[in-house]
Amino acid sequence: MKFLYNIFVFLFLFSFSFGLISDYTIHTDDQVIFIDYFGFYKNGTAKMSIDISPFQYNLQFYVCSYKTQGSIDIDSIDFCSHIRFKCWTQIYIHNESFYWEGNIPTKDHYFFYVTQCNQTHDLTLDLDYTFMNPGGQYLSTDEIPLPKIFLSFLIIWVLVVILWFINWLLHRDQKIKLHTLITLTLCIRIITIILQLSYWQTLSKKGKVNLSFYVTVLVFEYIQDYFFFGTIILIAKGWCITREKLRNQEKTNIILLLFFLVFLIQLFDVITSTWIWLIVILLFIVYFLILRLIFKATADNKNQLKVQMIFVRNHNIDPRTTPHFRKYQLFKQFHWFFSVFVVWQIICFVIGILFLIFYPWLVVLLLQIADFVLLAGITFIFRLKTFHPLFEEVPENYLTISSPNTNNYESIIDENDQQVELKEWRKGMILPQPQDQDIIILQNPNENTKLSDSIGFVDNQPQYHSPNQNNF
Repeated sequence: MKFLYNIFVFLFLFSFSFGLISDYTIHTDDQVIFIDYFGFYKNGTAKMSIDISPFQYNLQFYVCSYKTQGSIDIDSIDFCSHIRFKCWTQIYIHNESFYWEGNIPTKDHYFFYVTQCNQTHDLTLDLDYTFMNPGGQYLSTDEIPLPKIFLSFLIIWVLVVILWFINWLLHRDQKIKLHTLITLTLCIRIITIILQLSYWQTLSKKGKVNLSFYVTVLVFEYIQDYFFFGTIILIAKGWCITREKLRNQEKTNIILLLFFLVFLIQLFDVITSTWIWLIVILLFIVYFLILRLIFKATADNKNQLKVQMIFVRNHNIDPRTTPHFRKYQLFKQFHWFFSVFVVWQIICFVIGILFLIFYPWLVVLLLQIADFVLLAGITFIFRLKTFHPLFEEVPENYLTISSPNTNNYESIIDENDQQVELKEWRKGMILPQPQDQDIIILQNPNENTKLSDSIGFVDNQPQYHSPNQNNF
């Protein structure tokens, strides 16, 4: 699921752009104030400076390792009663300016807190801290693989784009808008990965990035998402495959869904923890609507093409030699790739819930693989060919068959065709086009009835029923 990738990356960018070398303010009256956490190797260093206003004498500073803390859920720990027995460092804060520096004894994730257990007050904490692993590495132990991951995928995507442009050069006389869109999507993907790679390399070496670069990365991630999902939706709708353009209402619905998806991802980062699950639920709703749109549009196009193939077959033309069959195969392959993509995203979501805090690089790797499989699959399926079927529009007045029989295309060509000599369709031949009154009616379909058996024949010739004959 593409929005999950954005949730994770957005969370990473926000946390670590201010968590490695950070300077910010917290205003709270909480009993336990969580500052940050970081994965350290042995002999890593942490420096913490806190200015407190107004100063209170009941404040304590804690550094707890995950192994000794035993939980990452603050609400599940009785800090004020038992934390002193679990944490690596416990220091009373004696004045309004507190400074602490320490060398980490063992490899682990460490959590930093300030508590006011005896009496709670409204506090303002001005924080300035730096976390660093040995060798001048500012990334946490679970982020160190990320630059290598993005570098690897940058190389892979560059190779894909090179192959895509070679294919275009071989067939540059073909002008198809869908290929222009796919080209833009690939180029934006490469630019975004370059920015992400630069972001993590900068964090690794310097510990922070400037705000303008941070915003630039986010903007390109959102543009990438728009093109990624927009391309998938337009393909599912049959744009430039079975349809030249979309209706205005369809365009509006697509734009709104994509807008709300990106808006909710942005809101996810700035909303308070009290409302975070509401945002997650809304994200799932929007994503479900997008999935439903894609699967339904793909199924509708496949069914329309099946109807066309039935019509062509009943004019003694082998439908397997026509553009209709080739287009049907395109949608069938696209449906398979997208189904794998969705299942893979669900697996990534489960892994993210279980291991995100300690293995964020693994979640990013799996999501990058999912994106690659789908987008590379699209470039392969819809690549330019010597004879490409993306030139003929499917009339929208074809009847969509919803019978379970249409789930198997082989039912269109069966043993009955041995009695009928089917002609091979060749490029340039005019395909028969049904008129408005030509509506195919399936008579008493069941699981054992094949489509060719459901259409009336007299002397091996197809018989059509017009709605004017009151056959409904």
